[in-house]
Amino acid sequence: MKNILKILFLILIILGIYIITKPKLSFGTFTNIPENLKDSGCTFYWTEQDVSNKNYALVSTFGNTENLEPNAIIFINNKLEELNTKDSDYLYKYKYENSKYAINIKVIRSTLNGNESYYEEGILTAKDNKGNSILRNIIGYCGV
Repeated sequence: MKNILKILFLILIILGIYIITKPKLSFGTFTNIPENLKDSGCTFYWTEQDVSNKNYALVSTFGNTENLEPNAIIFINNKLEELNTKDSDYLYKYKYENSKYAINIKVIRSTLNGNESYYEEGILTAKDNKGNSILRNIIGYCGV
């Protein structure tokens, strides 16, 4: 009986650690871009394989907010979320938000990839309205 109680206690401890350390936010990908965001300014991916398979992490209008709301989308916590540009600093950072999430992309490396497009590598930070946050590397293309 004592051994059973010890095992149950150990299981409860492991389960508690899992619940505490489990990320509260998770990312995914999507394959269909809404009409209002097609041919957008920036298309981001999690991996090179996502680029090859056209599995998008985030798509935005590159800070162009003229009559476009929403002007960005991301797949987060198993749902496609529409976002609006909060701020952007051409080629260095992008900030998007909605009532649930604040998304920041800090560009670490930007390389001219043709006449008017850039290949970018950076870190995406997502924060929800409950204070949970997560960071992830991101790659993408911005420009024409």
